[in-house]
Amino acid sequence: MWCHMQNKNQHSLKISKLPSGQLWLNLTQPNSEGLAEVKKKLPQLNELDLKDCLPPFERPKILRRGTGYVFMVLLFPI
Repeated sequence: MWCHMQNKNQHSLKISKLPSGQLWLNLTQPNSEGLAEVKKKLPQLNELDLKDCLPPFERPKILRRGTGYVFMVLLFPI
């Protein structure tokens, strides 16, 4: 699974399936409400990964999680 989060003015969540079969999760304006929605739809996600998506933001990162997904935090604009 790929997780892309960017800062916009309105909270939204979009989950898309890539041609490779992976899921791409796009969450804009991350907040605790949005992350609760993510956790409900994808309960296999690590709690610490979800917390890393809340402000204050850390540096961008990519972490391979053993079985099941790659966790990424990307901040735009660069």
